[in-house]
Amino acid sequence: METALLLVEAIPQKLDAIVQLVRNGLCCVKDLQLGPGYIHDPSVTAKYYRFPEPLDQTTPLEIAICLCQFFAFVSVSKSGYGLMTKSGWFKLKRVQRLVQVRASSSDDGKNATSAATSTSDDAINRIIDESLEKERADANRCIFVGANVLVIGLSFFWLVCNSLHITQTNWVGGLQALIHALTVMEIGLAPLLYYMLKDGAAHLVRSASILQFRDKLSKALDDKKKNSAEQLLGYETYCWIREGGWSPFWEKPAASPRAGKKTQMEENVGLYREMKQVRVFVEGLTHGDRRTASVKTIVAEAKGACEDGRLDELSVETRWHGYFEYIYFVLNFIAFYGYMLGVLTYYFDDDYLEGTYTGSLRFGYNNASADWGGNFAGDAMWTVEPIFILSTPMLLGWIQPKKAAGVKAKVE
Repeated sequence: METALLLVEAIPQKLDAIVQLVRNGLCCVKDLQLGPGYIHDPSVTAKYYRFPEPLDQTTPLEIAICLCQFFAFVSVSKSGYGLMTKSGWFKLKRVQRLVQVRASSSDDGKNATSAATSTSDDAINRIIDESLEKERADANRCIFVGANVLVIGLSFFWLVCNSLHITQTNWVGGLQALIHALTVMEIGLAPLLYYMLKDGAAHLVRSASILQFRDKLSKALDDKKKNSAEQLLGYETYCWIREGGWSPFWEKPAASPRAGKKTQMEENVGLYREMKQVRVFVEGLTHGDRRTASVKTIVAEAKGACEDGRLDELSVETRWHGYFEYIYFVLNFIAFYGYMLGVLTYYFDDDYLEGTYTGSLRFGYNNASADWGGNFAGDAMWTVEPIFILSTPMLLGWIQPKKAAGVKAKVE
């Protein structure tokens, strides 16, 4: 779930995908009773450790599944907590502090600028303010998404217990607690499905916007219409034309919700440093003397984005990220629907569902078949998903075989 793992680092994300692939692949093996018979034989487990009843029914395959599920319990819960805190609440407090600093210093900054510089202030302020507003919205979203990811992670505890047949006892609430955990996972997954659709549509719109911006900027630079170029600049467009993108420090997760005076001073210095870099680029592009070397470099960077295919590559990559989000949605929706059938068939028997609208959700199958089929569909889709996640960089390489070396596209 790319949406649920927005800010997870590259290595842990790959590790999570690999463990997910192993976990759900083994679940498919269990569902279909594949492989050598001894992996499905609880007596093989008893040779190494004798569990009490009914845990003595645990097979070697279920032990392996249990270990992978425990990893998910720890990893997904940790990811959800990190999204809620460092990428959510902590970052939100930092962005709010920076917004207050911006508001308190805006009047002084306007009075201190020259006439030539003041004409660029709108674009500069727009870039900084839009970036801060985006990070504030992302932080709020991370709090909500993180809460959903956290409850999904915690629910894995009962899946661990189920693999060890503990849910056949009353130690952790029994089978009913397992069904409650699956229900909570379904509730937590539903908003993530919505965000996959939303993000997919946003990527497609952004892809088209990149090409429109490329044409407008190219025309403005060729015609040397400084005001036209200035009006085109905003947070996203500024990121697009900067080689390697633009990542101000406030985009990174925050370490603490309560920064001391030293940290606040460092953030203030960082804010002014970012503003200075933006000002140098914007003023050089829109009002600088193009005979000077520094301005020539800035204009060349902006023109290069239009002429060397960097924006075209970024548009293609962004569009395919949108398609990938839709693929993630399809895979996770099938898994969502399949696991939902297990909850449905637990609460309603065959006679109650027969002939009802709710019963039609089973596609005409009885409870036993619908439960097995839904569980297998969920396991299969969550086996395919990590394969797709791990192959995404290779797929993007095939899509853009002529991507220039050293050009690092930034896709938001």
